[in-house]
Amino acid sequence: DVGRALPAVAEHLSPPTFARSAAVPDGRLVGRAVHVYLEHADLADLAAPAAVRGQLERLVSAGRISAEQAALVPVEDVAWLTGTELGRLLAEHAGRLRRELPFVYAWPVGADATILRGVIDCLVETPAGLIVVDYKTDRVSDEAALAERAAKYTTQLRIYAAVAARILDRPVSRAVLVFLRQRRLIEVPCGAGLPAVDLLAALAPAAP
Repeated sequence: DVGRALPAVAEHLSPPTFARSAAVPDGRLVGRAVHVYLEHADLADLAAPAAVRGQLERLVSAGRISAEQAALVPVEDVAWLTGTELGRLLAEHAGRLRRELPFVYAWPVGADATILRGVIDCLVETPAGLIVVDYKTDRVSDEAALAERAAKYTTQLRIYAAVAARILDRPVSRAVLVFLRQRRLIEVPCGAGLPAVDLLAALAPAAP
């Protein structure tokens, strides 16, 4: 009976592209929404999901974030961050944070210079040195995929840390990748290891 067979077949069909797009928001839009929120939020008052939602409402009313962006912010994951050691440190230094900090820096390479541009998500100045924080909202399937993404972002974060140290003339004591969706903090070595020039070379496209 075709009438009875169609529902069974439909169960095994993938939803059309437009339906998938509606169910799973564009990752770039989610990332942008999270960055806008964490740029303006009071990090000392995000300990519970209700507090995160309350601040979202206030920021929407103030025009700091759109209602569409607010709907994309993963509330539970943001609340998780504030309960971590790093989250408590950010809350402690909330009045002295530099957030969404753009930079342009001419990094000397021999007789020439490489122009570096970027935006540091969060920079914390402490007596022990600078802490550079990079938020990520990637969706990954397992630990292997997470390790692969972390390796991909490590070079970028180490360069950001090196630039921050030069611009502010202070050592960087810590650099952290924050994977919100996975609720993981990944420490990135930044004080030793590859010289900065080697890090820059790692960003260059491979020869064909």
